[in-house]
Amino acid sequence: MLGIILHIGNRLNTAGESSNAKITAGLTLESLKQLDQVKAFDRRTTVLKYIVRVCEEKDSDVLNLKSELASVIKAGKVHWEQWHVQLASLEWNTEKLSEDAAYSDFEGDCLYQGESLNRQGRRGEFILQLTRASQRLKARALQIQEKFRLTKEYFSVDTSCQIQPHELFQTIGSFLECVEKSRL
Repeated sequence: MLGIILHIGNRLNTAGESSNAKITAGLTLESLKQLDQVKAFDRRTTVLKYIVRVCEEKDSDVLNLKSELASVIKAGKVHWEQWHVQLASLEWNTEKLSEDAAYSDFEGDCLYQGESLNRQGRRGEFILQLTRASQRLKARALQIQEKFRLTKEYFSVDTSCQIQPHELFQTIGSFLECVEKSRL
């Protein structure tokens, strides 16, 4: 559907006798927000309603965006800053636990600092699992940051813009809701 919106937008941009307008390679978030407000040629139907009507006639499967992008709606509820702080806290606490385990066992007996966590039984196993999980989360966070950068690029969001992931996904979620309302 986003491709259809882009195509229609480009047709409108390049229409007319003296069309010097350029073809756009992506959509902006602002354009998605405005589709249900801008009126089409008859001044009653919104551009979004018109696009939905065309999609219903040509290929109604295109309108299954909400089910296809259900994770986007969920992602709009996750605040990146909060998640980042919690991840940093997990890493710090895991490191602290690991350091503490290097000096003592459950009974308080002193252990050698270099003793492997593998040799500390359940406690050592737990700390190793926690460390691995923390490392996987950190790697996932880096992947998410890169995907978010690419998503911002796709939607022509200025790279200096400080939009947060949840804000972007909330905007897309709002657009999906507008599409659903336009189907009625």
